[in-house]
Amino acid sequence: IPNRNYFIRAGSDFVPCPHDVLSGMFGRRPQPKVFHHFLMAVPQLDGDKLVITFGLVIHNEGPGLVSDIFALCRQESLPSQNSSFHYEITEESKANWSGYCEGVFGQTSMVSNPELRVAPGANVQPVVYHLELAPPFNEALRITGSVGAGAFCTYTFTIEASAELITAQYNQFVEKDASDSFAENERHEIVSVIVKDTSIENQ
Repeated sequence: IPNRNYFIRAGSDFVPCPHDVLSGMFGRRPQPKVFHHFLMAVPQLDGDKLVITFGLVIHNEGPGLVSDIFALCRQESLPSQNSSFHYEITEESKANWSGYCEGVFGQTSMVSNPELRVAPGANVQPVVYHLELAPPFNEALRITGSVGAGAFCTYTFTIEASAELITAQYNQFVEKDASDSFAENERHEIVSVIVKDTSIENQ
């Protein structure tokens, strides 16, 4: 049933039954459900480079513990030759995750160690990314990735912004920085237009 509306007999009535409860009645364990979000540090200018640092955070929205978590991120294209995108695995992450970089493909792959189990409602951050944007911008920015757990549902994401959009946001950030006129949270707001998951808008 697509919308997962189930009912079970309770006395003389039929009452709604959650999908996970029904699965458990037939010996099936509840499926994990993990998804991602980005945790952004305060953006800064370093010379002519706009430095954007964000963590890839994985959230467990499922009904039980989650293990065998994975995360992939791939640099598809950068907006200029002077721009760069690289990753950082923190000391905390090294204790719970294994990962490597496929340099030829610009892809990082992270897999949780067997000892890591994430409680319902909890978050983990396997990797931090550093995106440095420097003009002139003549290409689109495109970064893709996915997160999941075991053989269950995988969630994908796409960060995509045109050269024109990046130029406009970059110029606005530089002007605000030069005049020291940022409003509260405005640094994040300007940059979040560039670094956002466009795949959500297309669903």
